[in-house]
Amino acid sequence: VNVWDRITYELVTTLEHHTSFVNALDMTLDGQFLVSTSADQSIAVWDLNTLSYRGSIPWKNTLVNAVAIRSTGSTWQVIAGGQGSSSIHIWNYDSGENPPPPRP
Repeated sequence: VNVWDRITYELVTTLEHHTSFVNALDMTLDGQFLVSTSADQSIAVWDLNTLSYRGSIPWKNTLVNAVAIRSTGSTWQVIAGGQGSSSIHIWNYDSGENPPPPRP
């Protein structure tokens, strides 16, 4: 995931974790966290203040191709859809913790 300066349009850094192509991105309303989905069957959470990887939410046997973030105060929800699974999963996330394990 490339991070670009919004004023100079210069590349700031590349966030590396996924082992396949990135399908979708979403950012929290406060601009502190970024969530990326990938064909590697994972959802990565990034801290944009430190430009660091916070952890991932695996979704086995699913090409994760859509993501949205819903803020709920100090917590937020990651909502993702997967091709081939015919399902949508929702994870609750507290910004002070690493990503939670997925729920069936």
